Amino acid sequence: MRILTICHNHPALHPGGAEILAHDLFRDFATWPGVTSYFLAAIERHYRSPHPGTSIQARPGEPNVFLYRGPGFEPMAMLSRDLGRFAREIGGLLRDLAPDVVVVHHLNGFGVELLALLRRSLPRAKLLFVAHDLYLVCPNDGLMVSPRDDRLCERQSHDACRQCFPERPVAFFQARRADLLRHLELVDWVIAPSRFLAARLRDWGVPAAKLRVIGNGLPGGEVPDAAASSPACDRFAVFGNQRRTKGTLVILEAARRLLAGGFDRFSLHLYGEPLFQPPEFVERLEELCAGLAGVVVRHGRYDRARATALMAANDWIAMPSTWWENAPLTIREAQAAGRPVLVSDVGGMAESVADGVTGRHVAVGDPQAWADAIAECTGNTELWDRLAANLPAPRGIAAVAAEYRTLFGAAA
Repeated sequence: MRILTICHNHPALHPGGAEILAHDLFRDFATWPGVTSYFLAAIERHYRSPHPGTSIQARPGEPNVFLYRGPGFEPMAMLSRDLGRFAREIGGLLRDLAPDVVVVHHLNGFGVELLALLRRSLPRAKLLFVAHDLYLVCPNDGLMVSPRDDRLCERQSHDACRQCFPERPVAFFQARRADLLRHLELVDWVIAPSRFLAARLRDWGVPAAKLRVIGNGLPGGEVPDAAASSPACDRFAVFGNQRRTKGTLVILEAARRLLAGGFDRFSLHLYGEPLFQPPEFVERLEELCAGLAGVVVRHGRYDRARATALMAANDWIAMPSTWWENAPLTIREAQAAGRPVLVSDVGGMAESVADGVTGRHVAVGDPQAWADAIAECTGNTELWDRLAANLPAPRGIAAVAAEYRTLFGAAA
């Protein structure tokens, strides 16, 4: 059996949750007897210099991995910018690899036409599409958040999209939805990593009979022993890219309010950087951090392989995101490290953390609610012990891959 995994980037170049999971599955597939596993990643121009005559490159030291520098795609409509070139280059690769199963983890960098090309080139192959996010549903980077006022969208509607993007006619959003759903008819299964995301996709128009929920997992390897909290139980940490939708400013404002009120018995540790963020965000971030010297500690970039060890060095992991977060890898890593997580009370975050059982829910986007939660948890070893004792065992990537195999059908 030949399995081709397709993703919108390679985790060595862009370590996002979808890229990490896709690559982890590709590597696990390769361990199965009688299976040849391939990985195709779309990459952006600043990651690799072009090679004359081809848009497909090998990745040195990683057999069966291909990097594709294509013509790009139009992100709002999710269409290829040069369909002819795209079809020739990817079509040729598909003929050479002749996979029996294709697992598509994203359409970014390719375009929705990828699904039609796969089905036409491989009429008998099993085709799976993994919806890691709401890019299909929402043209605002899949966030389902209003770009004007950060209001959360409960469901997609053409009129609501028109309010967010007044330069586009309603007909554009109608055509976009119809085109994407028509292409999804070509796949055998649509996989969502959370019940929340599956419900959103079903509400948008994906048939329930085609949807399956397969939760994400962590790759194999050593997981640090779940150490006890520090004696003071006062170290809070936020992991990941620093940006508006990640709630970075929300939790910093919460820390500012606590400090202004004379509460300074905690520390807030930031792991990550504000990569590719607008100047006004970075300016406000720097302003808040400067006023929180002695309370906020900035650790910068971190190696994803060390994430659980770094989390184990803290007491509480916070995820104050102001958007839905469909199936956050950070929560699984924190739970594997034996650390309770404080999360915004929406979407995949709320689904992954049982309030008062394995962590705490905090009102989304509310700095005062986050300030109250930090104050309540600081020094509260009784609460920490109770939540930590209830944390679920980490789910390995092999278990996730085995669930995928049940959907491969005759190809398996």
